[in-house]
Amino acid sequence: MPSQRGKRYRRASAADNTQGDLFKMVEAAEQVPVPAEPSRQPASLDLTSRIRRWTNEAIEQSVFSRPQIAEIMSDLTGRAITKPMIDTWTGESRTNRMPAELVPAFCVAVGNAHLLQQMAAVMGALVMDTQQARLARMGQYALITVMAQEQMRALADNLPPLPMFGGRS
Repeated sequence: MPSQRGKRYRRASAADNTQGDLFKMVEAAEQVPVPAEPSRQPASLDLTSRIRRWTNEAIEQSVFSRPQIAEIMSDLTGRAITKPMIDTWTGESRTNRMPAELVPAFCVAVGNAHLLQQMAAVMGALVMDTQQARLARMGQYALITVMAQEQMRALADNLPPLPMFGGRS
């Protein structure tokens, strides 16, 4: 067995490129978008044509066809949903609209929250999936931890010196 004596280990230096630069990682990380304030202009929240467009975009992003989406929505809601119904909800010249109570089933069926995310953004809100919510919760806990540590340091700084034990009496 070869001797370990004399073997040199490379010590990591500040310029070592194999060690990640925290600030670069933070800059490169996907930031949580902060939605703009909702518009208060007259008719700015008339979303009829935009909801049709967002619904079509959500369908285009989906791996499922319109008949498959209709079948999944039917299973999820217990109501008969058909491809022609989806077509009437998404056609620009159609007057029918998707009932609001079907939007969650639609989002689950297409496999994305695009429609809900766009609707939320218009009103200055944000829709998060389960993973994003867990990461946000972790961020909250990290902030709470930092604040608690700062308070503990402030308390410790105001303590009188502790008496030495084990000395002569």
